Amino acid sequence: MNEGSRSWRLVAADVVLLYTSLAIALFLRGGKDFFWDEWPQHFVPFSILIGIWIIVFFILDLYSLYRWRSRTELVYRLCTAVLINIAFTIAFFYVVGSFDISPKTNLALFAGCFLVLGLCWRILEQRHVRDSMRQHVAFFALGENESSLFHDFCSRNSEIYTLSGRVADDRAQLDSLLSSQHVDLIVTGDRAFHAHVDYWYKLALAGYTVLDSPHFWERIHRRVPLSAHSISHTLHTIQTVDKREFDRVKRIVDLALCLLVFLLIWWLILIIPVAIALSSRGPIFYRQIRVGLNGKRFSLIKFRTMIPEAEVDGPRWSTLNDTRVTSVGAILRHMHLDELPQLWNIFRGDMSFVGPRPERPVFVHQLTRSVPFYQARHFARPGITGWAQINYPYGASVEDASMKHMYDLYYLSHRSAFLDLKILLKTITMFVRGEGR
Repeated sequence: MNEGSRSWRLVAADVVLLYTSLAIALFLRGGKDFFWDEWPQHFVPFSILIGIWIIVFFILDLYSLYRWRSRTELVYRLCTAVLINIAFTIAFFYVVGSFDISPKTNLALFAGCFLVLGLCWRILEQRHVRDSMRQHVAFFALGENESSLFHDFCSRNSEIYTLSGRVADDRAQLDSLLSSQHVDLIVTGDRAFHAHVDYWYKLALAGYTVLDSPHFWERIHRRVPLSAHSISHTLHTIQTVDKREFDRVKRIVDLALCLLVFLLIWWLILIIPVAIALSSRGPIFYRQIRVGLNGKRFSLIKFRTMIPEAEVDGPRWSTLNDTRVTSVGAILRHMHLDELPQLWNIFRGDMSFVGPRPERPVFVHQLTRSVPFYQARHFARPGITGWAQINYPYGASVEDASMKHMYDLYYLSHRSAFLDLKILLKTITMFVRGEGR
């Protein structure tokens, strides 16, 4: 079972526990008759609230499998999430007055029941989740340039993987290791992977998972190494039919989400231009040509955050603490509010909510010469946020662009509804904490 499937299983368990907690709370409050009388009135509003609770759990990383390694952190995050959700629930019933209930005691019982059930279930489930994540790994015939992968594995992944052994390019030694040690995954050097194809096929039929070193490196770091072998596999994955079908469905979701966000923040779009006009002279909006899907150029729209003469000397990278940024612009950038006009770009089809960040043509030309396979990012619509943005700090150099490109390639290869949701919720988390740019 992959990480996405395990995470959805955890979500489903919480949904069941939340409805169970509501039923127990009503029963404890007034017995069987009270339960049957009150359940219909509580079902609809609490169904909405359960959706909100689950979103908060996502934002606080309760469904990240790596959070299940520490019991203390798991308990702390769950208690924090319940307290935040209680505040949301109180605000919900205060703002939305159309329901005929105002649950005070019921809410306290509901939250208490879920906290007990949620903690008990997580404590009991923790060992199973950790064990299901753990794999026993054997390394085979790593080349000199691949040895760093082995040392990186040993130093960073002891809680996820267990080292079963490392052998040279000798199949007899590997057979001996497999017969004497528990092994789930075999990681081979790139050259050995192609030299023993029939052997790997035989081991795969026997139930072993076999990965070459570039793909294991990708699994550990969640980005694609810039090697010809990795890129050729990634390009094949990017162009598969299921990815194209996903992109079509994603476009419909983008339009619906674009409308929803606009309805929530339209008042900000009216206030921000006034603040910009009062703080500095110049236009309200800032248009910039960017490169998008299939290399097509489009005009990206943002609220202006810099002085009008910001690029009199020509295009240059934007940096942290950029002296060209205005006082209001600094606030807009910190809160990512300068990005709001890009809802129009999403509506037009130039962009998506999630995808590789679009670059300017002058930088695309520069990076295409410096970063291997840089043009591959144009297989998908660019996004306001993306896998690179949530995993790598703000950068303003060719080296930073190269690192972010590896994350973008990982997203293009693995893009799915679950990964998009994870990116969006992580972005919200970073926005709430004032992280990133």
